[in-house]
Amino acid sequence: MSSSLIQVGIPEMLSESSELTEPFYFIILMEQELHFSIDLVPYRSVTKSILFLSPFQLFSIKEKLPEHTRVLKFHGDFYCIEYHKDEVACNGLLFNNIYQQPHVALTQDAFQEITAIIDKIDHLKYSSASFDQAITKTYLQLILAIASKRKILTNKLCLPITSRKDP
Repeated sequence: MSSSLIQVGIPEMLSESSELTEPFYFIILMEQELHFSIDLVPYRSVTKSILFLSPFQLFSIKEKLPEHTRVLKFHGDFYCIEYHKDEVACNGLLFNNIYQQPHVALTQDAFQEITAIIDKIDHLKYSSASFDQAITKTYLQLILAIASKRKILTNKLCLPITSRKDP
């Protein structure tokens, strides 16, 4: 599997400095509260939350990322958010929305489930089976769907209407 299109772990940029801007989507799973800014707008997450960043967004933190923070980054060539918007309802909900919080509070169960999925993605980097990329995309899609559901339920938003029609 191409390790350059999806990676798990804290990027070197965040261990060396307090700012990050890259041509990747980022999913940051936070076990502890975190103060940060995105494109110079300050935010504060609650414990057990997940943050979504679009490519080239400026993410800044004043303190070091807590030890148990999980970071998943992926390139749009690996998983196109716009193409899959009907399946996971995340474009404009999790990513690319300047009118809502960029992070989502998770239940304990959702937090543990997403943590386990990220661990599974991380373990797949050691495999070279041809179907591993499809499995990794499915895991990523599951993370996005769980977070979309939590954001919709938490914010009492209307459920998205899919444009796909059954034959």
